[in-house]
Formats: sequence, structure tokens, C-alpha cells
Amino acid sequence: MKQKVAMSRRESISALGVVAVTGCLNPSGAAAVESSNNDVVIGTTTWPWMTFAERDESEVDQHSESLLSDIKSTGIRGYEPILEDISQLEAIVSILQQHRLSMKSVYLEADIYESDRAALGIRKAVSLAKRLSVLGVKIIVINPAPISWEEPRDKSDRQLQTQASALNRLGEQFKQLGITLAYHNHAMELRQGAREFHHMLTGTDPDMVKLCLDAHWVFRGCGDSEVAVFDVLTNYHRRIVELHLRQSSNGVWNESFSME
Repeated sequence: MKQKVAMSRRESISALGVVAVTGCLNPSGAAAVESSNNDVVIGTTTWPWMTFAERDESEVDQHSESLLSDIKSTGIRGYEPILEDISQLEAIVSILQQHRLSMKSVYLEADIYESDRAALGIRKAVSLAKRLSVLGVKIIVINPAPISWEEPRDKSDRQLQTQASALNRLGEQFKQLGITLAYHNHAMELRQGAREFHHMLTGTDPDMVKLCLDAHWVFRGCGDSEVAVFDVLTNYHRRIVELHLRQSSNGVWNESFSME
């Protein structure tokens, strides 16, 4: 049977059962798809606002009052900040409340592919998760750090096993706090037959490690392949708890997200 690859965004979201999707095309516009219970979740990550600033040859003050005010003005209701440490979190809590923006998820990078650094990465992430759980955060999106952002350096099998084990441990501790761990990837995890991407899902407990699907990174990482995206949906759709959406324009990517 021939696989269908020409599926609209609305059809894809409906098939996944995701509550809503935003189309953050520019700082002044947003769109949403309603769920059956009329609850609409609209969110944006930090990243697109950095790309807007770069496009306009300006700078963005991450998590600042001015940034969150701009986000609020679009009609977007949710914010997924990229956090590096707890000090950043404390700085934005009052601003979120001021603008009535929800923070149901956050995005963290975790250096967990070597045993010695994995222990530290786990402690740091769990410490932050304890504070986030009190604030009502339900999903922590974890992006395992690469060996290099600049060079195509692949992790060894041992490093992949260490990383998967660390994700399991993080997922277990997050779950005790009422938080779901959602694994996130970029294009580099799709190299070498996508062995890193697949091992982070086949080598972990489905109850502990869920998936933040970034369809565009899968598409790009697999040579601009829609087939690859739909294969990921076929194999891992039950683990998807968050969906990152982006649009490309001359090599610049805008990003938004939705949660189940």
C-alpha cells in the first residue's frame, strides 16, 4: 500500500490528538487549532524570538519583560523558556504572572553522554525540576548535548547507552514530581542511520521517556524526507507529548509548540 505523505498540518495534529498548534509566523500573528473540548493551548519557545531579532539585526533579552510583553501582544498564552539554571527561572516567574502567560513546559539541555558528567547533569536537572513542579510545569523537554555543535562528531555506542540510561533516571525522578520528560532532537541525531535518535527511544522506558517531536528537524536530518517524518509518527506516536512546529524561510526557522 502506498504511504500517504502529503498530509496537512491540521490533519497531522488531529491524528496525534494534540490540543493545539500555533503558527508563529511573525511577532504579531498567531493561529490555533481547537480541540474537541474547545480548550486551546498556544505556546512559543524562546528560540523564534532570537531568530526574529537576528533577522532584524537586533538583540533579544531572553525572558525579559519586553520579550514577554511582545509574546503576550500576539495572543499567545504559553511560554516555553530555554533555561540554563535556576537563577533564570526565578527572574521570569513574576513577569509571567504579570502578563498572565502560562509555563507548562520548559526546555533544558543536558550533558549526559559521559558517566561523570551525566551524574552532574541529572542532579542539576532534578534540582530545577523540583522548583518547576511547584510552579505547575508539566513537561520538561530535554535535549541531550552533542559532542560538538560545530563539527559532525558522533557518539559511540557506549556514550549512547550512557545517555539513554541517564534519560531513564531523569524520567523516573521527574515522574515522582508529577513532570513528564520529553526527549528532543536536532538534525545531528539523525546521522548514521539515526542511531542516536532511535536508541534514545528504543533504549529507554516508554513510561519514563516521552517524545517532543520536532518534525522539521527530523525532516531536515533525514535529507528533507517526509517519509522519515511519517515513519517516526508510525513508530513513536504513542510517546509524543509535545510537538514543536516551525516554518522555514530562506534558512531562518520560526518555532512554536503545542502539548497534549
